[in-house]
Amino acid sequence: MSQVVETGGLTLEKRLRMYQARDAIIDRLNPEAGQLIDLDKFLKAATDELGKLMEVDRCHLVARSQAGELRIEYEYRADPDIPSMLGMKIPVELSALEGRVDLTRPIAIDDTASLRLDPVLARIVELTQTRSLLIVPVVRKSEVLGLIGLHHCRRPHRWLPEEIGFIESIARQVAIGYEYTRLYMEKEKEATITRALLEIANEINRSGDLLEVTALVIDRALELVGADVGCLAVLDAAGVRLGLDTVRGRAAHALSVTEVALEQYPILQRAFAEKRACRVEVTEGAAAHAFLHEVLGGAQLALLVPILIKDRAFGALLLAWQRPTARVTVHEIGLVEGIANQIALALEKDQLSAEVVRLRQELRGTQAALPIIGVSDKIKRCIEMALHVADSSTTVLLQGESGVGKELIA
Repeated sequence: MSQVVETGGLTLEKRLRMYQARDAIIDRLNPEAGQLIDLDKFLKAATDELGKLMEVDRCHLVARSQAGELRIEYEYRADPDIPSMLGMKIPVELSALEGRVDLTRPIAIDDTASLRLDPVLARIVELTQTRSLLIVPVVRKSEVLGLIGLHHCRRPHRWLPEEIGFIESIARQVAIGYEYTRLYMEKEKEATITRALLEIANEINRSGDLLEVTALVIDRALELVGADVGCLAVLDAAGVRLGLDTVRGRAAHALSVTEVALEQYPILQRAFAEKRACRVEVTEGAAAHAFLHEVLGGAQLALLVPILIKDRAFGALLLAWQRPTARVTVHEIGLVEGIANQIALALEKDQLSAEVVRLRQELRGTQAALPIIGVSDKIKRCIEMALHVADSSTTVLLQGESGVGKELIA
């Protein structure tokens, strides 16, 4: 694949500038080793310096997402007239690229017009309008984190071994920057999760009334993961219907339903059957699209974490994001699972609160009128008052003539 020719070489001046640029990149990295690196600033500066030094038309740093997608995150352009590709998703999954091309080694193509390229590379060349291409992987512990791409768009270029070796050395420094940041962020996220769970546990214990603190817990969860709407979803006693209780967040108005049947949405059935967190994205298919739009008011992403009491599903903590660019990380899923566990522990300790939450939802659901014969304003006020005092130690006297529903309210 490589079209590199060993004859010729770089001028002494160019070689000196390359070493100076590498030292500058290393110096920018090393003083930050003991603290959080501004990775965005570091990578942007590295991309600009490489592009100028190598005198290319374009220099790209392509990042790999957790899902294996390739996206151009940083870009240098020698001429503003060259169309920008910043933010563009490369329509090739990394796994597909690795299956056809050895990405552990650099790929140098002197003249794309003179070769019959692999279809995957041909597609990249077409998208980037490249005449001469050098791709160098950013690798850390055998994992491809991203790619550095150098492009000559107007003329062929003979890639020299010294140039390739230099870009490889820069790629190693970029990988170190990624690793420093990853380790630091993991520790920070672990500490954040621990602090958040302790705060929520303290809030629940201090209140002593889960019904009052539920809204605060959901608000805290929304704040921590950046979701737009959240609620406590409560299963009915038969386990066939799910009621949405304590809806919170800036997009709370988008939820128009208060109760759904599990049989309508296989996603809900799967989450409760597997008893583990379920992430739902709008791109997953018709079933996911229907759930997100019909139940969650057009959300793009949702996270449903079952709340288990003695291994039985009581309901779920349900969070949703309205933004098309929304993502949820493994750390954030772990955080929401921890919050759901805190709610479950509180409900298990106070079984009466759990029963009142379920009763409140059933009385507000679509079948609320079935067990109650009277639906007058007085009956409704009586029910609301009963729910208000149901989980307290207050003694309540129910008065009324025979047959008006005292036993039912009790």
